[in-house]
Amino acid sequence: MENQKNTTTRKWFSVLALVALLGILGVVAFFMFQRDYFFTEDANGDGKADSWIYYDLRAHVHRVEKDRDFNGVVDWIDTFGIDPQSGRDVLIRSEMDLNGDQKFETVIEYSGDQKIKKMTRDSNGDGRIDMISTFDQPGAPPTKVEVDEDFDGKFEKVTTGEAAAETAPADKSAAPEKKEEPKAKP
Repeated sequence: MENQKNTTTRKWFSVLALVALLGILGVVAFFMFQRDYFFTEDANGDGKADSWIYYDLRAHVHRVEKDRDFNGVVDWIDTFGIDPQSGRDVLIRSEMDLNGDQKFETVIEYSGDQKIKKMTRDSNGDGRIDMISTFDQPGAPPTKVEVDEDFDGKFEKVTTGEAAAETAPADKSAAPEKKEEPKAKP
């Protein structure tokens, strides 16, 4: 009888030890695989966050979200990658809601040297891209502009060369703001 009691006690002790070990491993795994942390900024001094800067565990910026018109809604998202040669954070993509409808209708993709290489836009808000501007020379006007004039999903107008620069949107609303280096790493 005493032998059976000892065996039962050891089994319960083993189960409790296993549960405790799994709990400790779960807590460690949670903190090890936590994807990112962020800081906020208040650009207009109203006491509310206007920018959210997300870092990974190695202190690299991977995303910045901004409320540029201070209405409480994110309307600009910058995505960063890590340059394999320098190890620095580099801008690779910007998404913008320029008309305040809470849809990101303009997307800019950047080359490795952070110059615009492609810009797409949904100008009528139907969820489909109706303008694509391609930039072969960083910092130069577009070399190709494709436009879906009747919003049927087919690009009827394709302009290349110097004429493409004239076809590009005249408004500067899609032009990205001057990019700042992300804040110093925490």
